[in-house]
Amino acid sequence: MLKINNLVKKYGSFAAVNNVSFELGSGQAAALLGPNGAGKSTLIKCLLGLLNYTGEILIDGENIKSRSKTSKSLISYVPQEPALYDMKVYDLLMFFANLRKQQLSKIDEVLNQVSLLQHKNKLTSELSGGMKQRLSFAISLLANVKLLILDEPTSNLDSESRNEILSLIKELKGEGHTILFSSHRVDEVMQVADKVISMNDGEIVSIENIK
Repeated sequence: MLKINNLVKKYGSFAAVNNVSFELGSGQAAALLGPNGAGKSTLIKCLLGLLNYTGEILIDGENIKSRSKTSKSLISYVPQEPALYDMKVYDLLMFFANLRKQQLSKIDEVLNQVSLLQHKNKLTSELSGGMKQRLSFAISLLANVKLLILDEPTSNLDSESRNEILSLIKELKGEGHTILFSSHRVDEVMQVADKVISMNDGEIVSIENIK
């Protein structure tokens, strides 16, 4: 589903990502591990089309450079810190559904999927940190995406909210979504990842299949 071949991103002579290659199948989750500056964030930005690079990124066999619009429609991103307008949950999702030309019937579907249906008339400012993160997932699932990219999805959450997010990731894997996420927590990586990609100094140090 996702295949990366010899990806390189340089700033002048400095290679922030250097000759990175790996692939992920449908329904697989991979964790990006590594210290700050390892190249994880740069790799994610390349996947999102935010940076120029050399090499190939293929989604379902399509090069995202040559089929940019089609390929990007298959990708959703959930940031580390949700940036949400202060409005009712349903109204926020309606805004994004209209933006992405999705049927409004999809809203209740994704809210139910992330266990927020009963909170759809609340303001986003009334939600807990874990609920806001689940709402970010709901927004990302409005379109029929195949690849979810998550940046530290459980950062700054309490243990209960963290477990809810991990359970949601497992459910999404079971539905066939491919998931790439960065994390510093080895315990959660072992719970949900099928593959661990360790990076340092812009390069892949190791790729381990754990499931």
